[in-house]
Amino acid sequence: MASARVTIGAGRLSVVDVCSVAALDASVALDASVETLSASSAFTLQLSASSSSLVVRRAVLVLVLHRLLRLHSLQNAEHVATLLNQPDRTPADVTTLDLPVALSPADQTAITNSPLVLLAETTLAVGGARALLPVADAVSAVTCETLRADSAAFEAEFVDSARPHRGIVTSAQNLRLMLDGSKYINSQKEGATDVAAVLCIPQYHGPARDAVLVAYKAVEAEINSAAGDSAAAKRAGAGIHPQALKTALSATTEALHVLLQGSVDRLQVVDSKATDAPKSKDAIELVKATASALSRELVPSFKFFEEEEEQLKTRQAQKNAKAQEAAAKAAAAAAKEDEKLAAMPEAQRNKILEKRRKKLEKQKEKESAKKSGKDELKIGLGSQALRQYLMGLGDWQVGLEKSAFDLRTSSFSQFLDELFVRLGSGGARRKPKIAKGSQDFLPHQMALREKIFNKIRMVFKRHAGVEIET
Repeated sequence: MASARVTIGAGRLSVVDVCSVAALDASVALDASVETLSASSAFTLQLSASSSSLVVRRAVLVLVLHRLLRLHSLQNAEHVATLLNQPDRTPADVTTLDLPVALSPADQTAITNSPLVLLAETTLAVGGARALLPVADAVSAVTCETLRADSAAFEAEFVDSARPHRGIVTSAQNLRLMLDGSKYINSQKEGATDVAAVLCIPQYHGPARDAVLVAYKAVEAEINSAAGDSAAAKRAGAGIHPQALKTALSATTEALHVLLQGSVDRLQVVDSKATDAPKSKDAIELVKATASALSRELVPSFKFFEEEEEQLKTRQAQKNAKAQEAAAKAAAAAAKEDEKLAAMPEAQRNKILEKRRKKLEKQKEKESAKKSGKDELKIGLGSQALRQYLMGLGDWQVGLEKSAFDLRTSSFSQFLDELFVRLGSGGARRKPKIAKGSQDFLPHQMALREKIFNKIRMVFKRHAGVEIET
């Protein structure tokens, strides 16, 4: 991760860039197209209150760097980039920042007119929470397989009509895509997993998703907002009020609490000895705690999959032993039959041999069909892809925990988002179509027709469509 590089210029700064440099120790490269202005003396910039967290201090430096580049203060920007690229030089306190070139009062105001520490904390919180949204959906789906849960509460027929909120619909769809093709889902006795932590996953993941995405957009707008010393700001005479950041941070913190508690509750359904969720009010610590909880939640599920694979291998070995024994008996019987065939006329012998050949071909087809259906672990398509990805990381628990704050194109979060798109475009089984024709619909066909039309109406309404009576 440390070898990654982020290029920062006077243009738009993203949450991804801030998180990559502050939390993932990516190095900084300045946009070479920025022009420099000459200045003479050293200068100490007075900032807002400092933070004890290293990642927050690094995030503050990234924000200051971006503002310096927007002010075309390249020498100061290079100094701050050096501090970021050499972790041992990151200041233990960012209340003040020594710069090599003096800034005008207007430029000082442009940098310090917003609470940088609050902005840094909120940026890291929303970035971390955004990275964990697809992870939470994917991990909860794997837990559903382990519990052999009933997926009726995730079906579109229920969600689209009873809970038609964008986040809930998206979360439910992600669960359906992950579980498609699983032999474990819906295989438990009725009521065995009748707990809200499992049945209501979309209903608490969905609102958390909506809150985080709204906060994410608000923070990116705040990072790239116009300087407070602009002509319009001077005419208005108003400073930068922190309420927008406070609201975004509060909503994100609440969403992280929901994701963390949901993961812990699901794990306690699988393992009654699992501990409760840690108590923390710090949003950045909540991101780390949630990533750690999701990692722990996967442990019993992956162990369950390994045990199922071992049982499959054992059964297959027993079948192979029986097949070898049967083959030996068949060979002995065939040897006796060959003695009888040798005494038969050639025409009769060829006829019997042809019957044997056809019988052997049919037997091989049946065996191959049985193997293709029973010799592999039948987990969901998404669960299989998730497991393969994490196993490829080596120490997958550490890899999952490090995925917090990582929104880059090579990240685990991005892999899951792309997986959902890929499964949605071809991985999910489609509903059968009603046969064409002018015949009257039977009662069950009319019920299916109504379901389909209601689903179409829901989709159009979610996209601001208007239904016109004709």
